[in-house]
Amino acid sequence: MAVLEKQAGKFRVLYYSSFLEPVSLIRNLFQSRVIAHKGRGGIRIVETGGLTLVVRKYVHGGLFRAFTGDLFLTGKRVVSEAETMLYLQERGFPVVAPFAAIVERGFILKRLYLVTLFEEHAVSLLEYLQASGKRQRMGVAKRLARLLWELRHAGVYHPDLHPGNVLVTPDGRLLFLDFDRAVRKSVRPRDARSMIRRLCRFGDKMERQGLLATDRREKALFLRAYGRLAGEDMAARMGGGEKLRGYLHRAGWRIESALFGERKCRQGPHFPD
Repeated sequence: MAVLEKQAGKFRVLYYSSFLEPVSLIRNLFQSRVIAHKGRGGIRIVETGGLTLVVRKYVHGGLFRAFTGDLFLTGKRVVSEAETMLYLQERGFPVVAPFAAIVERGFILKRLYLVTLFEEHAVSLLEYLQASGKRQRMGVAKRLARLLWELRHAGVYHPDLHPGNVLVTPDGRLLFLDFDRAVRKSVRPRDARSMIRRLCRFGDKMERQGLLATDRREKALFLRAYGRLAGEDMAARMGGGEKLRGYLHRAGWRIESALFGERKCRQGPHFPD
């Protein structure tokens, strides 16, 4: 699909779906409120032109975000994510539909925004697991394993895959979102194991915080379902060094939490009016 690019003052807008007049889109974006606890910096829900859109502002992660905040050297990151989602959508992989990428030009640095179509009544996979019984969770584990296998064979490596980056629709479909820093490449078995480790670590973190309760059979089912598709014993392959990795990642999470805490998550990033 051809990408339509428009300029509105300091904003460069690249459209991947239908077209909305950019000045109106930008105005409505900054008049909407931030919904916290949805991603690192929250999201905005924008209703304009008969569409309901989700806008996510890019905020750096890691320990250096106190210095880098929401400022970027180029717009490459948001454009790359939107194009990855479009690539997957065109191949039938279930992603939220990309609508536009917005690059706000500053004096030297830039602020970035990704716009996607809103999925009515969808919840995050984490929320779904929290509210579901064992049979439902087992079914989701099998579907998720199948989709990770398909993602691998579509040639996309997702470095930050976790249940908050997957939606569950009212009819039970899984939709992937947030492909920030995802890479289109030949995904090797060790890359696939890295994605699965990230997913499992996030689940373990939620369990330690009392936000998710699963048992070993559900995790084992997920690994077996993926292992049958991949032709390898995932439980055995994932075991080596996992304890040390877990300690290192928990240390990183604690440091980041101490530096940025829940207060900043509640406030969300600042959007100019």
